[in-house]
Amino acid sequence: IIEIARNEHAQRNTFSLPMDLVLGVGLAIWLIWQYL
Repeated sequence: IIEIARNEHAQRNTFSLPMDLVLGVGLAIWLIWQYL
């Protein structure tokens, strides 16, 4: 059970990495848009 949870967490990390990148870029663009 621990192995399955660990594998699922690893897959979730590899999937959440692009999501965090997209959110970071979106937040940066939004902040720049606010200052324009």
